[in-house]
Amino acid sequence: MLRIYLYLILAASVSALATDMIVPALPLLQKAFTTDYSAIQLTISGFLVIYAASQLLSGFLGEKLGKLRVLTASFLLFLAGSLLCFMSDSLMMLLAGRALQALGAGAGVARGGYSAGGLSPQPRRAGGRRGVE
Repeated sequence: MLRIYLYLILAASVSALATDMIVPALPLLQKAFTTDYSAIQLTISGFLVIYAASQLLSGFLGEKLGKLRVLTASFLLFLAGSLLCFMSDSLMMLLAGRALQALGAGAGVARGGYSAGGLSPQPRRAGGRRGVE
């Protein structure tokens, strides 16, 4: 049970970290990749589009493959995307890394919230069985 709670905490943290961590670095990235500011802003807008789509996809996959498997895969995707962003030497490589981060972060949010609801104890019915009517 502790492992699931740690996963849920990590899922919430990764999402918040991924959406906000790049904003202060945008001017530096613009200079490093010698491109215009609108191209650098694709790292945010592209991230948000993929982030939203991955929440829908992870809901479906979580039901088919299992919640914990999808959470684990999402963390690995986020880690791979972070490494790709760290090693990026071009804007395209940075955008690919941000896309992987978005896939991982979005799945963590959708699966984390759904899993947290499933962990709460169900109220007892009058017949002594557990369940929700």
